[in-house]
Amino acid sequence: MNLDAMELAIRAPQDEQELRRAHALLARTFAEQGAPAVYWRNGYSAAYPSSSAEYTRVAFAGDELAGVLRITSETLRLGEARLKVGGLGPGPMVARQKNAGIARLLLEDALRHLRSRKYHLALLFGDPRLHYPLGFTPVFPEYFILLDVAEGLTFEAPHAVRPAKPGDLAAIQRIHNANDAAVPFSVLRSTAHLTNKWTQHEDAHVLTDADGAVLAYAITTRHGSQHLDILEAGAAERSAQPHLIRAVTDLADEANCCRLRFHLPPTHSLARYLQRFPTVHEAHHTSGGGGMAALIDTAETLESMIPEWESRLAASSLHTQHTEATLIAGDGASYRIRAHRGAVDVSPAKGHNRFHIGRENLLELVIGGRDAEDVLTGTRDQSPSQAPEAWQLLRTLFPRRTPYVWELDKL
Repeated sequence: MNLDAMELAIRAPQDEQELRRAHALLARTFAEQGAPAVYWRNGYSAAYPSSSAEYTRVAFAGDELAGVLRITSETLRLGEARLKVGGLGPGPMVARQKNAGIARLLLEDALRHLRSRKYHLALLFGDPRLHYPLGFTPVFPEYFILLDVAEGLTFEAPHAVRPAKPGDLAAIQRIHNANDAAVPFSVLRSTAHLTNKWTQHEDAHVLTDADGAVLAYAITTRHGSQHLDILEAGAAERSAQPHLIRAVTDLADEANCCRLRFHLPPTHSLARYLQRFPTVHEAHHTSGGGGMAALIDTAETLESMIPEWESRLAASSLHTQHTEATLIAGDGASYRIRAHRGAVDVSPAKGHNRFHIGRENLLELVIGGRDAEDVLTGTRDQSPSQAPEAWQLLRTLFPRRTPYVWELDKL
């Protein structure tokens, strides 16, 4: 398919037939890549949060469907802040052969769509060679905890274990939300999120008590011949955590795996529990891909951070003081952040204590991939000794975090 010889029309599907064709292409491409095509067999249904035909973007060359990109609308939690995020995925899919030019045009169209609707951020998982020029930055590490099956078999035998059923989704959702509260930048799920992505019940198991109430759950997949991957797990009570570990160990043992690999961020309660035992905890940071984000509307993003910032100020020595700092982004836009007796306001002005910062570094500050000290030290702006209160403000507002997106939320 020669891009130069085509006149592409990139837009939302015009009717149900075009929408079905788009979803069929996504399902077919998923199947070719070994992913569960059922995710896109019928597309995200009307029950999926913020589902709308306009969130499917198609590229037509005449009557031929050349590519498709699907946008999901999510709300992400960052402490007390809530950010409106457009997920661009599962990535641009191009019929018969991949064409980077079509993929790039689809992404540009999607970003314009998000800007017109005042989204805060865009999020995707894919090839950085295509996404770097569009302002995307890798900001989501992968975290793994490795446990030998021999060690897992020493845990107390579990409660009753069975494959999960659709009727368990409400209980799984409650457990996930409770366990996920401390995980920064996680998707706020409703039961509809799981309902639309629930495809392989045999890979999800629940632990139940004598009355049949769900105490814990785990979603697993086989990784080669060595590892059983636990893509997600959670327990309603800490007392159920050792039973959960034994349950997934038994699954790994039955599959002749020698190790379990938990996909868990360090702030998750199960991850903290596993620190007590002989385990290997890994953090994979990469500049070559993985989870990436881009600022869509910087001013609105910073404004939406105010509830989190005021919460952090209330717990600091700055809660009775007046101070400010101005962040000047690479495009020249200025954002003055003022704190006055615990209240915060953000305005597009050049105030005191100015710090020049690249757009990528500003994104890392917001998400928490790097803290203010790391980002701003060594710049040509004020040093900590020259503007101590401004530095203290920025350190308070922009702590180092462990942002994380679960596997089920990446599609």
